[in-house]
Amino acid sequence: MMEKRESMHKQLDHYYSWILRDKRQSVMTRCWCVTVWTAMVVLVTLSQVNLSSWRFIIIMNLPVFMFWIIDGFQNSFTTLNEQHAMSIEQALVSDRLEGFELGEHLLISSHNHTPFFFKVRTFLESIFLQETLFVFYLMLFLDSVVLVMLHLV
Repeated sequence: MMEKRESMHKQLDHYYSWILRDKRQSVMTRCWCVTVWTAMVVLVTLSQVNLSSWRFIIIMNLPVFMFWIIDGFQNSFTTLNEQHAMSIEQALVSDRLEGFELGEHLLISSHNHTPFFFKVRTFLESIFLQETLFVFYLMLFLDSVVLVMLHLV
């Protein structure tokens, strides 16, 4: 019983480190997105190419869209890791260790035990329903549209 409790605590430590790493990577992804987006703004505004407004918008927002997808994937894995960590925490707090199967919550095998449709749903929720993620990339998109319209005027 004590050995199971110790292994659960070790597994929680692994999840906590992965969650922290994933959150740092998400911040770095957004920093890179802003950097690439700024470079695209400079390239598009300084270019002498005569493109229509919708082509400018597509060119400027292609990197934003790609970083949004990458950040969504990272965030969905963070969410899955948080859910596995929560289930281990709940078992530890409630002292229901007898029926708890730790093998399903191990870091490597937990993604194999998670159904595919649940992973897809978590990814879509990460992209569209997580406020900070959605608002950040939406604001970059809207800024691009405004800048293109101002540039063409």
